[in-house]
Amino acid sequence: MNKAPEKSKVVRKFRCAVYTRKSSEEGLEQEFNSLHAQREACESYIASQRSEGWVLVRDQYDDGGISGGTLERPGLKRLLADIEDGLVDVVVVYKIDRLSRALMDFSKLVEVFDRNGVTFVSVTQSFNTTTSMGRLTLNILLSFARFIEIGSGTLLARELAERGVTTSRGHRIDKKFIYRMLNNRVYIGEAVHKGTSYPGEHAAIIDRELWDGAHAILTESPRKRAARTRADTPALLRGLLYGPDGAAFSPTHTRKGGRLYRYYVSQTVLKHGAGSCPVGRVPAGEIEAAVIDQMRIVFRQPEIVAGTWKAARDKDAGINEAETYAALTRLDPLWNEMFPAEQARIVALLVERVDIGTDGLNVRLRTDGLAALAREMRAEVGAAA
Repeated sequence: MNKAPEKSKVVRKFRCAVYTRKSSEEGLEQEFNSLHAQREACESYIASQRSEGWVLVRDQYDDGGISGGTLERPGLKRLLADIEDGLVDVVVVYKIDRLSRALMDFSKLVEVFDRNGVTFVSVTQSFNTTTSMGRLTLNILLSFARFIEIGSGTLLARELAERGVTTSRGHRIDKKFIYRMLNNRVYIGEAVHKGTSYPGEHAAIIDRELWDGAHAILTESPRKRAARTRADTPALLRGLLYGPDGAAFSPTHTRKGGRLYRYYVSQTVLKHGAGSCPVGRVPAGEIEAAVIDQMRIVFRQPEIVAGTWKAARDKDAGINEAETYAALTRLDPLWNEMFPAEQARIVALLVERVDIGTDGLNVRLRTDGLAALAREMRAEVGAAA
């Protein structure tokens, strides 16, 4: 009796791109330099994963003599462009800091990777986002770095929820979890016994500089942290607000009795003193709310939606008027859930100019901005579907 032939295992191919970087130009003229050494180590690692379907992308993405503190790097830009074009599955680096020395920039790169289904590997740090442990390590790293930027466990928990980041068991991350994580000395390579920490036998996930940065914030009282967070809130109308004499208004703030008060002040008043302009100073919250209310009213006006649709159609023939209307009306209920930075981005995209006078205000919108937002909201709907 003849045996049926065994089916051969089909191994998926993973296209691996090597990225190398060196901050200084010293030694780059040598026949074998640091970039070559990085590439050789990365290519050897890729070769060791051949049985898993890893294949080397022959295009070289190198940045010699460029700091890791910026994303303005030719080699990196070519890599990101190829990722967006679907030409790369795995990014391989010698060390994480070759990719970026700034964790905020690092998180932006990770967003691009995630959006395109790309994983990345550091060959000298056993860091591999194709594994669950690698993804967990990445989330811990970025949680420390976002906390340092935001300064609030509550806001960080909200952002992580919006990004779909959960605990290893799939549970929602709340601020209590975040503060326990930020105080877990295991992440800096220590072991704790009966309240005393000792050097551990495991490698640190978080470096001391990042740990100290987070704990400098944690030593502040919650009230001070909240006040600082509010003070850092972007001014929605920065560079957009003008008075009856045509002078621009600048954002400012003051504190009274522990409370923060934000204003926009006319440049005329700043130069010539009170009384030099009929509208010299306006409360930031009130004028911002008035502008937002006008924006929301505009979204519900059929003639505005029709004009936006025509502008959007010039760049995307597949978008119809109903989709444009649905996209713009989605903004209204979502607005209060957005972070201040995102609200400021949308206002800058949509508003060309706000003129304020003694009889009210006039908001001039950007038609091209409305069209861009409609396309953006439409894309988000499509991604969620």
